[in-house]
Amino acid sequence: MTATAPAPQPTPEQLKAYAEQLPDVYKDILVAIQAAQPNRVIGEGVFASTVRNFLINLTDRKRTDAFDTIGMAMRAVASVFGPGSQFKFSNAVASMTDNEFSAAVERLADAGFFQPLDETRFGSLIPTPLGEGLITTITGRATPKRDLPELPKPTW
Repeated sequence: MTATAPAPQPTPEQLKAYAEQLPDVYKDILVAIQAAQPNRVIGEGVFASTVRNFLINLTDRKRTDAFDTIGMAMRAVASVFGPGSQFKFSNAVASMTDNEFSAAVERLADAGFFQPLDETRFGSLIPTPLGEGLITTITGRATPKRDLPELPKPTW
């Protein structure tokens, strides 16, 4: 059995060019991962349903039953982009069916931006290093790494 070499990672310029041509629905999903879970660190996922509900509640200004109105959602966006952010979510996800949203998420996974969905637990969207790079490119803010101290080696 021959091991396959990992695919080369794109340059920051290539990621930027890709992000600029990315349709809004995919940008919304990627950015919502950070906005819906602002304290997420690299390696952690967000439930697909959390991402979808975040986007629906954020873009449907008539709803007041989630996020304690839109103000809380806008604070979550500001936590990703900083105060006064000019990023605007589209209404693309709010107008999608569950199946269409699932298909969009699957396309992102198939393209290598999320871990394969059949390998994640409970429908979590876990960005790959490529996905983290694209999220950073779109948001301008890197996802922090978990900074845990090493365990001491047992002496027994």
